[in-house]
Amino acid sequence: MPLLERDEALADLHAALGSARRGQGRVALVSGGAGLGKTSVVRAFLAGLDAGVAVREGACDDLLTPRPLGPIHDLSRQAGPALARALAGDDVHAVFTALLDELAGGAVTVVVVEDVHWADDASLDALAFVARRIERLPALLLLTYRDDDVPAEAPLHRVLGGLRAPSAVRIALAPLSPDAVVQLAGQEEAGRRLYASTGGNPFFVTELLAAEHEGTPASVSHAVMARVARLPRPTRELLDLLAVVPARTEAALLDGLCPGWPERAAIAEERGVVGWQGGGLAFRHELARRAVEEALPASRARGLHARVLAALQAAGADPARLVHHADRAADLDTLVAVAPLAARAAAAAGAHREATAHYRRALELGDRYSDAERAELLEAFTVEASTTCRIGEALRAAERALELREARGEASGIGRNLRRLSQLYWYAGRREDMERRLAAALEVLEGQPPGPEHAMAYSDLAMRIGLYGGRREEAERTAARAVALVERCDDPVALGHVQGRIGLMRATLDGDDTLLRDCLRRARTTGSHFDAGFAYEGLAAGAALRRDRAATRRWIAEGIDYLRPRDILGPLQYLRGLQAAQELADGDWAGAQRSAAWVLAQPEGRGITGIHALVTDALLQLRRGRVPEAVSTLDELWTVAATCGMVQHVAPAACALAEHAELTGEWDGAVEPLREARALAQRLGLAGVATELGFWLCRAEALDPAELGALDPGDPYALAAAGEWRAAAAVWERWGRPFERARALAAVDDQQALLAALDVACDLGAEPLAARARARLRDLGVRRVPRGPRPATRANPAGLTARQLEVLALLREGLTDAEIAQRLVLSVKTVNHHVSAVLDKLGVDNRRDAVRVAAGSG
Repeated sequence: MPLLERDEALADLHAALGSARRGQGRVALVSGGAGLGKTSVVRAFLAGLDAGVAVREGACDDLLTPRPLGPIHDLSRQAGPALARALAGDDVHAVFTALLDELAGGAVTVVVVEDVHWADDASLDALAFVARRIERLPALLLLTYRDDDVPAEAPLHRVLGGLRAPSAVRIALAPLSPDAVVQLAGQEEAGRRLYASTGGNPFFVTELLAAEHEGTPASVSHAVMARVARLPRPTRELLDLLAVVPARTEAALLDGLCPGWPERAAIAEERGVVGWQGGGLAFRHELARRAVEEALPASRARGLHARVLAALQAAGADPARLVHHADRAADLDTLVAVAPLAARAAAAAGAHREATAHYRRALELGDRYSDAERAELLEAFTVEASTTCRIGEALRAAERALELREARGEASGIGRNLRRLSQLYWYAGRREDMERRLAAALEVLEGQPPGPEHAMAYSDLAMRIGLYGGRREEAERTAARAVALVERCDDPVALGHVQGRIGLMRATLDGDDTLLRDCLRRARTTGSHFDAGFAYEGLAAGAALRRDRAATRRWIAEGIDYLRPRDILGPLQYLRGLQAAQELADGDWAGAQRSAAWVLAQPEGRGITGIHALVTDALLQLRRGRVPEAVSTLDELWTVAATCGMVQHVAPAACALAEHAELTGEWDGAVEPLREARALAQRLGLAGVATELGFWLCRAEALDPAELGALDPGDPYALAAAGEWRAAAAVWERWGRPFERARALAAVDDQQALLAALDVACDLGAEPLAARARARLRDLGVRRVPRGPRPATRANPAGLTARQLEVLALLREGLTDAEIAQRLVLSVKTVNHHVSAVLDKLGVDNRRDAVRVAAGSG
């Protein structure tokens, strides 16, 4: 693992060593709780020392009875014979003198003694003796200790208290920040969860990342339990109780469960096992709590959970806490009662992931509910699961709810579930199933009194007629009916649904996003997060269809900022995919790869919510020359796009197929998708989209270019189809589309244009395009054609040179430019240039982000 957020500590150590080189010795005290990386910092510091520095190392052991002068004996094995002779004698003061003489020699010496909190009294006396004289020595005495494992009366405090600045340099290590843990995890969501579990403790983070299974790694468990085992029995019993209560245990709860707990807790708190946090007593680290909990016999753990559950019920605690303890106590009767309450409370608070989990737990006990209750639970679960993009689970739950409603003959419930199923099938990209369920829903609802479900079903129908059929008048009549119904029923959920669907239709067909903006404002005001996400999707996708770059960026950025903290995953994944497509168009290929990879790594990120990420991934592979790898991505892409059938999906997918065909010369598989997509775009009146698709049909010699110029002679795709490559390149330059510009220039029989195309292609890593430009330059008789990056540079996604990769590796170690220069035998100025190039190619502003991005992209 890279050593993160320890640059300041390393800088302090090097500064202390600098003083020692001048004959002004220092004592460096590196402190921190167990697992905060004291040893890692020491190792990194020692690894950077030059050959002229002598290093002596010792350590203290966690023994029941520490060995006298243990660390001094370690040092003697690396020192001159005088120290060993003194240790063999009976005069401890002779040992002190010999140790002082060892450090007073000509060479600069670094003496490391780790874990001095376990040191015996004699060793502490020897270290204190040297520390009081260190300022006259060319030496650095580096001591590490746990500041959370030293009792108040421990002798170590006497030594530490006697040290004063400037001879003493105190370096207290803090836990890693959430951003650092995310960087180590390589994925934001996983990193945030890991930080919440570990508190940023590097040891725990490293162990969890190294373990490929659930639960606490054995090494962490052993470390925690060894500490707990040294505590008195009453204290251990209290810890057992604390271990079954996540987070913290309030004083009031402890008063009822364990009278006299403060006396039991005092020693554990002093030893750094527990602490008073946020109004309750808690383990210092969540993994420590889990280690103690997992060590409990099952019967004892169940009994403790039952005691806690009874106390919490008496206190009227949050139902989510009751669910936890009822589940662990196997109290199914209580669980049946409180799980739905916890789910509804979580949903009301916008905690949709937690709501989904609570409903799922309740449904596991489905036979304990009546059919009516089970149907309600399934319907509520459907809503929460779809909000968190668990579309498969939501579909299965909605189908089961429909069966229960049908068995009970409840027409309103049947219509409601049929309409929800049609919506879910639309999210899943299954157009035929969507239309079948929607028709069935309308048939059932027509026999019922008008209500919210009618309004939502008619808005769904209006959108389908408009976006798939292009029948505007019919779509508007159906939309008007939906609006009239929703105004009569005064249902905010139905209103948001109707506004979103009709707004999407109008934004796509007419470029009028007024209704979508109204939907967004209302949704944000009322806290209807999913409606807000749908509106952001529609606004961003509509702007992209209109090629309104500024608006597209605005809605993507706003939407991501709004949706990410609220866990509205479906719209978030869609917007991140659109973000990837925009980054690709802007020439930020590293950013495009990161965004697309995040989407495609999600559990259901490869369906319709991931369509734009799939397009981006396929185009990156093609444009980088990885044609074989792109084939499977293209097959998946077209299947998803064609199954959904919406123009904003089939058009970019068909164009990706065309790019593949142009590279391989195999147009048979691309022409029909291009024709289908173009026909849909023409039916919907989307001239720009139809022109782009037409350009590729012209490249396939399946369309006359004259047809495109008649539509919009200023469109760059029409210009390119007509052979006006320079003019097309100028438009794409104004639009900020570097790859398209270079592709156009590569078709011009002019040396300067081809060289410009080659420069852009090399910068982007677009090897096929670069090869095409070089070939045309040779055809023109240019003898000295730039060769572009070497194979080693092309082998990595960011296009880093071999030297830049070396620099990046050293950045991961936390080295400064001066240290990198020393390691690589370069000037600092040269390293400065390499670091700047790395940051530029990775598209980041600082070293930390460079390391994070590099780790995420491989």
